[in-house]
Amino acid sequence: MALTYSSMLELDSKIPHFKLKNVLDDKIYASRSLSNENPSLIMIICNHCPYVIHYHEELKRMNSDFGDTIDFLAINSNDIINYPQDGPEQMKELFLELGLSFPYLFDETQDIAKAFKAECTPEFYLYDEKDMLVYRGRMDNSSPGNDIEVSGSDLRNACSNLLNTEMRLLDSSEKINLCEYENQVMLVVNVASRCGYTYQYASLQKLYETYQEDGLVVIGVPSRDFMQEYSAEEDVAEFCSTEYGVNFPMLATSKVRGPKASSLYKKLIKESGYSPVSYTHLTLPTSDLV
Repeated sequence: MALTYSSMLELDSKIPHFKLKNVLDDKIYASRSLSNENPSLIMIICNHCPYVIHYHEELKRMNSDFGDTIDFLAINSNDIINYPQDGPEQMKELFLELGLSFPYLFDETQDIAKAFKAECTPEFYLYDEKDMLVYRGRMDNSSPGNDIEVSGSDLRNACSNLLNTEMRLLDSSEKINLCEYENQVMLVVNVASRCGYTYQYASLQKLYETYQEDGLVVIGVPSRDFMQEYSAEEDVAEFCSTEYGVNFPMLATSKVRGPKASSLYKKLIKESGYSPVSYTHLTLPTSDLV
């Protein structure tokens, strides 16, 4: 395949409508069935293209690194008459060989590739949670034969920027980016100054002091969801500091459950399957207390 420049979809445009079969399970996937909770990475690829093959290992690494927070989906629009190695059976064989399990869709008519304005492979399209295009283009500046090491840098940076989680600190205009703590152990705790378990601030502070140098990060998140926190952030900050000497990061007061939960807690709830509850109002069967 020759080097080709794409005409490019407009940024902030919606995902083009598609309805195609996934060769891995024969199920039909439509654009409207994509998750409304995760961003989506849609790629136009094929089996035989040397530029796609060049990125096989990096694609596997990226799927491992981002697959929990970004929905991956591949589309092959190649002409299988001229390129029979790009047929549905061969597509399935390739993904099984690579150990990839995200959907690999077959665009037999090439209508979807045209809707994406894709003129070469691979092409990458990154959409946010609202299905708006935030990045389109290449994975990085390497290619077969140019001796530049594959890094996936362009696409990785786009994914990282999309997932960046900036949070305001308690009683402050200063913000921290939780991505700064990548590859560290992070303990996120929703707290309330007038909760019956507030004394655990002391244990959290000791835990933080003991293991901070080993990479542990404790993040406190005050919440009024259980009517046990001060209304004013300055009162929360003063209480934590004067009563327990807290110096680990405390985020601004926010909601931690329900449809209005902060983006951070929505992600935590989705990943853990657990939503915060008020233990002071939790009634346990007598058998659970024995």
